[in-house]
Amino acid sequence: MKELLRKIIYRSDFLFYLVNRVFRRPSYPSLDHFLLKYALSRREVRFVQIGANDGLNNDPIYKYVRMFRWHGKLIEPQPDVFKQLKRNYFDNRNLIFLNVAVGSSEHQIKIYRFSFSQSRWLNGWATFDKEKLKEVFDNSEYLRNRAAKEDIQIPHNFDEAVEELNVPVLSFEEVLDSWKTIDILVLDVEGYEFHLFQEIDFKKYSIELILFEHRHMDSETQRLVESLLMTNGYEIIRFEHDSIAITRNHDLILYGK
Repeated sequence: MKELLRKIIYRSDFLFYLVNRVFRRPSYPSLDHFLLKYALSRREVRFVQIGANDGLNNDPIYKYVRMFRWHGKLIEPQPDVFKQLKRNYFDNRNLIFLNVAVGSSEHQIKIYRFSFSQSRWLNGWATFDKEKLKEVFDNSEYLRNRAAKEDIQIPHNFDEAVEELNVPVLSFEEVLDSWKTIDILVLDVEGYEFHLFQEIDFKKYSIELILFEHRHMDSETQRLVESLLMTNGYEIIRFEHDSIAITRNHDLILYGK
């Protein structure tokens, strides 16, 4: 019954808006509350999301894109997940979808992911760094507990648990194309954030907010990422699993303080 009700709500823009705007009010301070406050302060938002996955699985902006009809580009390299992403946004004509990876490599790059199930939560661990995936395989209690709950058998050997995909690559500049101003850049690239930030010409592009996960970063990588962003005129607002880099003259700079 609960799953049926959820499907009915997701199929109706009116019900979706009503439930998420009226009945589900985010707590303060939180990333969700910050994004709602931001959405309500803007008539129109232009975003780029790199690592969009299926648009639903732990996605911080899906409901705002849908409720407020944001304009944006969604980038997801996994072909099967990309198809689901487009289905989840099937009625939104404000969006551009790109089935590519973003990086400096020419033509193609290898992406690694778990092969023993097609569950959405597993696809979210797809990464360019095979060693990162091995760390998850070796150390993640969540992986084993969730798999056991869903009766998913995990192979004993890491190499048997992983598959690699060759996916096309575009540079950050090629993805943005003629877009020189972005309101929000969202990154969910499983520890590849620092490499990607190094490729962005912050003098060429005006980016108001940058949302990225820090929970998969070690302390040194997080320090490097934050230092690079602060050098380029941002302040950092940290939430439980994610961070917002915000331009220093922004009206939400003191959020949570």
